[in-house]
Amino acid sequence: MPCPDRPGHGLPARFQPARWAAGLALALPLCCQPAQARLEHRQSEVRSGAGIPATAISHPLAWYDRDRAPIVLKGRSASGDITFQVADHREVSAAELHLLGTNSASLIGGASQLLVLLNGSPLKQIPLDGSSPTIDRTIGIPPGDLRDGTNQLTLSVTQKAAQGCEAFDDPALWTRISPKSQLSMSYRRDSVPLTLASLKSSFMSWQPDTSHIFVLYDPALARAPEPIMAIARSVARADAMRAVSFVARPLDRVGKAVAQTSAATVIILKLENGAAAGSGLDAATLSIARNPVGGVVMTIAAETPRALTGAARLIGRPGTVWPNEQSAVIRIPAATGHMQSPHAPAASPTDISFRATGLPTQTEHGRSSQFAPVTFWNPNWDSHAILYLHMAYSAGGGAGSMIQALVNGKMVNTIPLTNPDGGTYPDYKLLVPQDALKVGRNRLVLKPVFHMQHAAASACVANDFGHNLAVTVFSDSHLTIIGGAPVDKDDLAAMTTGVYPLRTIAIASPSPAAISAAATLGAKLAQVTPDQPLNLVLEPHPAAKPGVLVVGAVSRLPEQLLSASGISLVGGSPAVKEPSGRTPHVPDAADLDDVTAWLGRIFGNRAESAPTGKTGHGQAADATVQGFGNAAIMAVADAPAVPDAPGRLAPAIVLTAKSDAGLAQAMGKLVHTATWRQISGQAIVVAPAKSELQVLPAENVPIGPSARLGFLATRNPLTTVLAVLGTLVILILLVRTFVTLRRRRLHPSVKGVDER
Repeated sequence: MPCPDRPGHGLPARFQPARWAAGLALALPLCCQPAQARLEHRQSEVRSGAGIPATAISHPLAWYDRDRAPIVLKGRSASGDITFQVADHREVSAAELHLLGTNSASLIGGASQLLVLLNGSPLKQIPLDGSSPTIDRTIGIPPGDLRDGTNQLTLSVTQKAAQGCEAFDDPALWTRISPKSQLSMSYRRDSVPLTLASLKSSFMSWQPDTSHIFVLYDPALARAPEPIMAIARSVARADAMRAVSFVARPLDRVGKAVAQTSAATVIILKLENGAAAGSGLDAATLSIARNPVGGVVMTIAAETPRALTGAARLIGRPGTVWPNEQSAVIRIPAATGHMQSPHAPAASPTDISFRATGLPTQTEHGRSSQFAPVTFWNPNWDSHAILYLHMAYSAGGGAGSMIQALVNGKMVNTIPLTNPDGGTYPDYKLLVPQDALKVGRNRLVLKPVFHMQHAAASACVANDFGHNLAVTVFSDSHLTIIGGAPVDKDDLAAMTTGVYPLRTIAIASPSPAAISAAATLGAKLAQVTPDQPLNLVLEPHPAAKPGVLVVGAVSRLPEQLLSASGISLVGGSPAVKEPSGRTPHVPDAADLDDVTAWLGRIFGNRAESAPTGKTGHGQAADATVQGFGNAAIMAVADAPAVPDAPGRLAPAIVLTAKSDAGLAQAMGKLVHTATWRQISGQAIVVAPAKSELQVLPAENVPIGPSARLGFLATRNPLTTVLAVLGTLVILILLVRTFVTLRRRRLHPSVKGVDER
């Protein structure tokens, strides 16, 4: 009799998803490992103290990089990386690094240290001392800081020798990390490790069509499509290889639609009363079953679109594990209804304390050294910052001694250390100018540089003046961001990566066909750039008419990025800089001809440009391609400038049709017949299938259709087929004529044979 708390217990073993997923995730990483590693794996299976079944996997560092063992860090500063994998879609319950090694007996205690970083974030600071040259430390790794897939541990040392005036490459400066150091991780085994991405692998032995995902949604969501776009993004981020289709079906027809599809994965979104009874409005019910062809059917039900959106976003987050039940209530956190991008912090304060970033009070010794970097987020456009530094420095420094402040690798200012007797700055103010800050992630590095006094230099080795040269930065130092316009947090991740994709879909006529078409395109966009936010709104575009589906990029373009990309703002419009230094060309309506012609060729329509309007100072310009019959009408338009950022346009592709069917057909054609790519990580480019994509130089990287896109457009497919057939016929006739003439020349007596 099946156990009520063990779903699938009564099924044959091959139909139990828990066994499939757990076995597959454990077997694949081990199949290619040496016998000794497999033995270590079997010996390390344990159960946690709380009684939760777990699998612990432990490997020596040499297992991850057999070409580099041991790790030897030489010189005043050095670092080494260890790259390791976390099994995708497995829940890590505990992780630790057992570090073994030795260091030089010449190292000064308190002046030398080993900093361990995980994925660039400080994890542990270990002091190094020549009087105790053995390293034997166990460092706990927070499971929440690990990423699915590739992770990187960095071991960074700062080393000072006993004499204090040693050269940067002094042989007395070294730290050796033993290859026997162990990296251990424990995976939970009490839950079904199923996520959207693992569906295909977990059930691959009996899925009929693993290349397709079918999404059915309640037609009532046409007026609140956020859940549809959320599930589109989650599916695309989890698996960029499978096609996704969206269809609106009334609840009483969902069963028939499921029975008719051959898709291996079916997702159903529906609004219903009592979906998560007793759990509040911010909760949803997740159900997992099998469809008639042996695939997986996942149903997400909630009472409100907000809860449905939260559930759709939650299940698409990396590392999210579905509950070990065939039907369970998912409680959505209050903030999940507007979940932040994984690249953005939970909050972006304008006052950043060193202590809040995880850095303690630090002391650096010697004539040249470097503090651990301070990583902070800037949430504003066009802002600058003030660094309030609480610091102290020792005696012995000569004229020209200073602290260099570098932001994002660029030196922005210096702090003079002018007092030969040392001193303290309780609140030293340092300006970080606007051009040094980026929107999003920034990196601040402080580097003390001492010039020793002449007397001290002559007696350096004997009196250990190198050790006496010290700078201390206290953890209550902080940095305040001033001015600028706030950036929407959903935009933050896209802005910091420098990618400006088509990522907002606006629909003026929210019919089910338009919603389905928009979600299909949204899934494609999310597959191309899975880390970018994706929005779907119902407000009509300024240039739109009733029934228009607008696809556009509404990102504000920072001037510094435009400048770096070779694009300047002239007359309120982006203009491509001329390499020769001539006056930049200001794009006008005529520049859109190539784009509209390209769109027309994608859909097989005759391109007839009809530019209207003017550009400059934020005025709109558009051009239209007219279609025939039930074909779509396309337009490329520049929306008015963003109100709080004059001159920054919001380019868009506008698509409409005479009917919902025509609109859906046109959108499907755009998604499935185009090639989607990126250029230099700065723009998403849509190129026609079978076309040659021209890679533009850096100074001509297009940001939206305001600049020339440089496509080599393809022809109408029918025209291409006819041209190929005509070419073949001509070649056949030429060959036949050549053969006939050659026969007549070689055998004049058989003249006329071919005429019979």
